Amino acid sequence: MSSHLICYIYAALIFIGGFMGFARKGSLASVVAASVFSILYALAGYLIQKKNGNGKTLALGTSIVLLVFGIVRFMTVQKKMLPILFIVLGAFNSFYQYTNL
Repeated sequence: MSSHLICYIYAALIFIGGFMGFARKGSLASVVAASVFSILYALAGYLIQKKNGNGKTLALGTSIVLLVFGIVRFMTVQKKMLPILFIVLGAFNSFYQYTNL
């Protein structure tokens, strides 16, 4: 699977997750954070698709931020499922983007 498709899939999954957080708990922070990450991943996918080297760097940076966010959330919340998902997705995509730079 190519890097740009992974970025587009991540953008969609993160946006859906943020919307679900808003729908379930009324969390505006979920929608804002999900929108920012989704836009960054979609932009990275577009840049990768256009053969711009900055796309992979943007995808890697976004993945690292997602990974760090997941680790911080894991240490500060009682329910561990969502932070574990952030950690897994962030780690997987960070590794994938780094090995494909």
